[in-house]
Amino acid sequence: MKNVTLVATVGLAAALILGGAVGNQLSADIILVPNADFSLFKPGTNYTVGATLLGGGAFSSYASNLGDNLTLKGATGQAEYADGTTGTTVDLPGWVEVTGNISGWNTNDIGANGVDGSPGYNAFGTWSGGLGTTAGSAESLGDIVSGTTYTLSAMVNGGAGPLALDLMAGDVALTPSLSTTPDLPTGGWLEISREYDADTIAAYAGEPMTIVLGTRGEEGEMIGARVVFDNVSLSFIAAGPWLIWDNDVGDGNWGTDNNWDPDPDFPDATTTASINGDAGICHVIDGQTARVLMVQDGGALTIDSAGSLEILNSLDVGTGGTMSVAGTLNAANLILDGNEDVSSVVTVPVGGQVTVAESTEVGVYSTLAVDGTLTTNSLSLAGSSNVSAMPGTLTVINTLTLGDGLPITAADGTQFSVSGTDLATSADIALTGGIVSIGESNSVEGAIAHWTFDELAGAATVADSSGSETVYNG
Repeated sequence: MKNVTLVATVGLAAALILGGAVGNQLSADIILVPNADFSLFKPGTNYTVGATLLGGGAFSSYASNLGDNLTLKGATGQAEYADGTTGTTVDLPGWVEVTGNISGWNTNDIGANGVDGSPGYNAFGTWSGGLGTTAGSAESLGDIVSGTTYTLSAMVNGGAGPLALDLMAGDVALTPSLSTTPDLPTGGWLEISREYDADTIAAYAGEPMTIVLGTRGEEGEMIGARVVFDNVSLSFIAAGPWLIWDNDVGDGNWGTDNNWDPDPDFPDATTTASINGDAGICHVIDGQTARVLMVQDGGALTIDSAGSLEILNSLDVGTGGTMSVAGTLNAANLILDGNEDVSSVVTVPVGGQVTVAESTEVGVYSTLAVDGTLTTNSLSLAGSSNVSAMPGTLTVINTLTLGDGLPITAADGTQFSVSGTDLATSADIALTGGIVSIGESNSVEGAIAHWTFDELAGAATVADSSGSETVYNG
């Protein structure tokens, strides 16, 4: 047995995932806002080595302005980097300064006063020269889609205001159809939110979306000294029909008219589809498509060997849902999210082929078993979830993220591959008899991976952050 310890980090990515559903109520899709929690990184590492502000208080060390190569200020003026070194500069990706920097101070600040002492974005009231300070998304979060309802939210703490939280369509701040703004001072962390219904955004379809947040003078007299923003979130409920599997005809075929409610249609590229229990297994026997698919509450989906299914956005195998892919599945995102009482299970039998363009998320008490082939851009395990390949081909193109103590197990004959630059794990991966290739890894504080190779049929190749490789033979 050979044991290798790797140190790894999570890179930044924007993706869409499905929130799930409760009963017959569809919940929202989530747009992952890049660096929504205002994380800091060591300059020159392409945002792969984290940075922690040093000192005993929120502003013993802090950064002014937003972006890369920010010089730290304060009593210590230093950060500890996840590779064990220290320095006086940090990168803050994902955000740019919109207003601020009055006479060289009263800037947008990043201090160690976010939720749970993490970095938080600081905007100012009376200290801002009467104009306020705002930050905006560094890049577009995608184009606005007609017929869609968007919800923007963040956590805030402090007394400065008036507060600003805007969803932008190009250079235009959209007018929300519903707003929730906490009274100031907040007295602790509270949520601020904005909802934009389909009528509100109708004239802006196709425009790029960004977020602006902070304090803004033109919204009223500036009050208070400072307010902190953290954990920014953007979600949407898309337009299009929603069909529920009822198998009224009784042949179990996805593509049969009148097997979905309401009759007579079956899902297509515009549809959100839901497969629940009590209606029997839904079989895909030929080529089918849906925009979003949920399998939950005892629902079961089988993609037969001759069948193929394309999910344009997200496929969510929720609590009590099962899916077997003997044919071909292509999805933008795959989410397994069972719970303590009822798991969710996805199996890929021999011959099955699954390709996930963005992310595969295996949530708490969920199981992903691959005997065929699964290729995904990123793979994330959380809680008590488990991924196994017995044997199969499991390829992670970019990011592998595992919670504490969560193994990937691979039997003799398995081919397991991780490439790219982002391996983020503090768990053990036990590979017995598999053929293993693990790409370049990078470091982040507290994320130690223990890769155990036991009597491998082939070679395990591990590349470190310097680009050198070590080959371990079983």
